Amino acid sequence: MRYILLITLLLGITGCEDLLFNPDTSKTGETLDSSAITGAWGNTIYNDSLVTLSKLKALPDDDYGILFLQDGKLTENKNAGWCGTPPISYAEFSGLWDLSADSVLTVETSYWGGKIWMEWKLLSVDPGQFTYYILSQEYLDEE
Repeated sequence: MRYILLITLLLGITGCEDLLFNPDTSKTGETLDSSAITGAWGNTIYNDSLVTLSKLKALPDDDYGILFLQDGKLTENKNAGWCGTPPISYAEFSGLWDLSADSVLTVETSYWGGKIWMEWKLLSVDPGQFTYYILSQEYLDEE
């Protein structure tokens, strides 16, 4: 009886793997339209390795936010310096973004110490929020 329960549990977990780790568009064979992420995003929520951003009307002045423009450019509002102890000063940093057919968002932007290159795997995207996890990131410090 235990073996039947264990096998059923394992089959259930592996059967849900596609739902847990792939964006909704991959199940239908559709590719994610880059216009789905254009606009301002913020109100960051971290849940283990998952990051969720909510749609905003504009970038906040005193919090993290990222604005994806249709031409592949972006503006990111984030810490202006190395210190993360309040009060935190924020500044806008420019960059570029690109969305591949496999729902990987490449983000190249600057930060207070140089440049950063990141790859985000989009897990879900809807008009009000999107969720991703970081596949890779590389900091290129200014010398």
